[in-house]
Amino acid sequence: MKVKHTPLSNLTRVVVLLGLLEVFLVFSSLTGHRPPLFSSDKAILVVMIFVGMVMCTTGIGKVAASGAWSSPLAITGYVLGGLILFIGVAALAGWQFLLVMNEQQAIVDVGVLLLVKLVLSSLHSLIMKPETASRSN
Repeated sequence: MKVKHTPLSNLTRVVVLLGLLEVFLVFSSLTGHRPPLFSSDKAILVVMIFVGMVMCTTGIGKVAASGAWSSPLAITGYVLGGLILFIGVAALAGWQFLLVMNEQQAIVDVGVLLLVKLVLSSLHSLIMKPETASRSN
């Protein structure tokens, strides 16, 4: 059975567009000029977490294709993803602690962590060599 891989360039375009959406959301929250669909910081935070999860599917797909589930970069990605979710849930629940004093700070924190995770994913894809050989059942 031949393994068909999605061209990296198509995934890269999608991730870049989603990353630009994330930057736009952080900028709109910080400036207070929100588009009508994102009328509150909570809405922006929910959309940022959802878009981050969509971006993550491209990275986790590469990890699954290579079988590198226990590589240090993959584990770091899991930890960052968990931290992003924790910060998002904490802000939405109204919890306050060092990283989350209000929703706007949580948006910035999530945006920075998403950027770090994107850079990490890019490094991981450069290091990994996806399997392109055919397999038989």
